[in-house]
Amino acid sequence: CIRLLGDIAAMGGRLKEAADHYARAVVEQVQTGDRKGLRTSLNHAATLEEFSGDMELASELRRMLNKLDAAA
Repeated sequence: CIRLLGDIAAMGGRLKEAADHYARAVVEQVQTGDRKGLRTSLNHAATLEEFSGDMELASELRRMLNKLDAAA
């Protein structure tokens, strides 16, 4: 699972690598219609960005999550 690779990278402090994995996971989940996986990947990515200090990107990812929830 691509998201799991992101989690492993994040735990190892490789934040750029983790963000790249999460981005790839999001693309794959959109393409396959995996809404549950997409929600989880967006949440992990937002948490990573909050930890990294990029609050603008984290807020955008959280807005995407809210839209996804509203559309459910």
